[in-house]
Amino acid sequence: MKRTMFTLCFAMFSLSYLFAQDNIVLENFESGTVGFTTTVNINPVGSMVATIVDNPFKTAANPSNKVWKFERVDQGTNNQIWAGFWATLVTEIPAGYKQVEVKYLRTNSTSQLKLKVEGSVTKEIDPVTMATATNTWETLVFDLDVNGIQNIQKFDLFPDYYTPIAAGSVTYVDDFVVSKWPTAVKPSLADKNILVYYSNGEIRVSNYVGKVSIFDLVGRKLFEGDLLEGRLQVNLDKGIYILSTREGNTKISIQ
Repeated sequence: MKRTMFTLCFAMFSLSYLFAQDNIVLENFESGTVGFTTTVNINPVGSMVATIVDNPFKTAANPSNKVWKFERVDQGTNNQIWAGFWATLVTEIPAGYKQVEVKYLRTNSTSQLKLKVEGSVTKEIDPVTMATATNTWETLVFDLDVNGIQNIQKFDLFPDYYTPIAAGSVTYVDDFVVSKWPTAVKPSLADKNILVYYSNGEIRVSNYVGKVSIFDLVGRKLFEGDLLEGRLQVNLDKGIYILSTREGNTKISIQ
């Protein structure tokens, strides 16, 4: 089995007031190495070529300089839909974290990203919203809470999860973030009469008037303003966001 040794590069950062506790930046690849593990295990052996490269699609969605590239190699019957890597984390992620966020770019219209986590619970997880774009960075969110995941000791990614298998398929990943919501601020609305949903480019909120804020899932504020007529015109990428009001917070899906 191929083994590549990497040095440790592990970082933490503080969130905005919405989440109040630390998230773990598991990896951002800006050092030019993989640091969350000492050994990256390609599996099946020889099925993928994994390299840290310059970001080939640097945009506002992902301005990083370095990203992780995966290219599928033709291994005949030895190749598998789940080809990718597994790695034991240098530092185990304890229970209490609610989701994993990964930036993902596919160069074809078929590849999907799948995550497997191993700890007290071992499970393969699909993202909350599947990848839909091509040659464009998307942020995919994997919900640990819903899937009953506790601690994470091993981390596996399948970057080209699709059949029929196509040799030469290229995908990229970047910015692995593991986050949690403290119980006190886990998204929920105190007033159950408030209805929030997305339709035709607008976030619509019934039975509420006042200030609202919109955050992404790592706590960055994307919008703040007054809701006067129950509608907000938004220009957001597809994904999951947090809508914060005086009555509490709730998750909203932009499709």
